[in-house]
Amino acid sequence: MRYVKELVHAREVVMRVGLSRVSATVLGTALAAGVGIVAASVREEGGWQVGLVFAAAVAPALVGAMWTLVPQRSPKMPENPEDSVEFQWLQHASSGAFFDLMIALGLASAASAILDTELVPVVAFLVLAMADVAVRYLVVSRTQR
Repeated sequence: MRYVKELVHAREVVMRVGLSRVSATVLGTALAAGVGIVAASVREEGGWQVGLVFAAAVAPALVGAMWTLVPQRSPKMPENPEDSVEFQWLQHASSGAFFDLMIALGLASAASAILDTELVPVVAFLVLAMADVAVRYLVVSRTQR
């Protein structure tokens, strides 16, 4: 009888987690379809093909974001996740990357003013910041183990 109860409990946990993953996937796909509809309606050329391309391009990112944002009902959630060592590593990496980003933005702005050129696209700085956080997190996690 004990094994039956354990199997029923395990099935309930899998169903709860599975349903939340399915709902996150459906929500991410719906958001991607919305992005495709907006892109198709704004552009004069291409019609529905443009919308389909945009939806396909953003769907993986939006589904992944929804997997992150939709709460998972896991029985083993820590009470204070901000007390974990991984959270401290991320805080350390993010704060260091922020200062690097401020220096890079300042240098690019000064160079742009001196050379009388257009500003560097914000996307380049976003990629720089994301890569900086990733590298710093990797370094901190390797050195503090």
